[in-house]
Amino acid sequence: AYEKMKNQITELTDKNRFIKELKERRFIVKAAWCGEESCESKIKETTGATSRLIPLEEEKLINENCIFCGKKAKYNAYFAQSY
Repeated sequence: AYEKMKNQITELTDKNRFIKELKERRFIVKAAWCGEESCESKIKETTGATSRLIPLEEEKLINENCIFCGKKAKYNAYFAQSY
């Protein structure tokens, strides 16, 4: 089960692919995110997905900028649609 879950997570830095993958519900996407509520609202409006997890452990950011709005990223976050 753990391996299956790991295979469903993909790290992205490209906004267009981020939108496509979330709309198609193919993956849980891990991406750099600004953490702003307004940005998450726009992500949900565009893709139907919301943030699901921000890791507690500090880790190197996937990208310096938020994958969606382009502002400075604060976290790596996991995004997915609810089922």
